[in-house]
Amino acid sequence: MHSHPPVDPDVPVNADHQDNDIDQKVVIKFIVASFVVTILTFVAMLLVIKIYKVRFQSERGVASIENRQIPTEDQSLLQVTPLVDLDAYYTLEGARLNPVSNSINGIAIESAMHLMVADHAFPVRTGYVAPVEAAPAHTAPAHPAPAKGASH
Repeated sequence: MHSHPPVDPDVPVNADHQDNDIDQKVVIKFIVASFVVTILTFVAMLLVIKIYKVRFQSERGVASIENRQIPTEDQSLLQVTPLVDLDAYYTLEGARLNPVSNSINGIAIESAMHLMVADHAFPVRTGYVAPVEAAPAHTAPAHPAPAKGASH
């Protein structure tokens, strides 16, 4: 029979490191395998880039000074008058949003809403009259009247 040392109830059991906690061989194999997979992936990416680069160059050619397409002065890539172009754009969009013609497709939104309500195209409250113009907001007087009961 083997004799075991006495067990002290105040000390945790198996407090020391044991060989069966972590298998070091498995950890080392995992680290080596991770490096191998990373290197193989890197090599595979380089091969794919090389293949696509050759295929791309064979289809489109290599850019050189002789065959570049540089625009001439008549084919300017920049706007010559950007503020004038922007003003023309705003004018065009304003005409689209607020037309003055009497055609069905070219009516202002406010006018179309008033016509739809006047034609009873939508259900409305009984006795509802479409507003013609919004009433001006009440403005407070510059010098308010003194409060009742206040003495100076």
